Amino acid sequence: MENKTIFAPATPVGDSGLTVIRLSGMDTFSMLGVAFSKRAESFEPANIDNFKTNSAHHGYLFQGNDLIDEVVITFFRAPNSYTGEDLAELSSHGGSYIFRKINGLLSTLGASHAEPGEFSKRAYLNGKMDLAQAEAVADLIKAKTDRANRIALKQLSGEFSSKINT
Repeated sequence: MENKTIFAPATPVGDSGLTVIRLSGMDTFSMLGVAFSKRAESFEPANIDNFKTNSAHHGYLFQGNDLIDEVVITFFRAPNSYTGEDLAELSSHGGSYIFRKINGLLSTLGASHAEPGEFSKRAYLNGKMDLAQAEAVADLIKAKTDRANRIALKQLSGEFSSKINT
């Protein structure tokens, strides 16, 4: 599988307090390394290589010398992530303008827009979940009733696959 770095909003983009953008792929950390700073006054690259997996870090996102936003980035090193790849979740302030700026930055750095379901597809291909669990993610997102939600959660937990395997 091609391991291009992909990104997509994990929350709706618009007038809100936060927007969360997920990135996954082998260049995730190097891309963020040239844009993430611990200082707001001027860009000073954070030493992302020293960040532990499953850790969140407050800082500032820059494009060149231009400050984009104050952010929190949570880092998940492969294979300990949803996709099994290096993955980061970037929490920025909400609003379509800030998202467009971050979208432009990530595209400039070489990341591609994720296709619908591509994060779950990568999780499946990397052995993080089976096909029934990957499909359950879509079912959970689309659930409109308590019953549909419960069924999707059981499938996501692996209960359905376990019964089939037995």
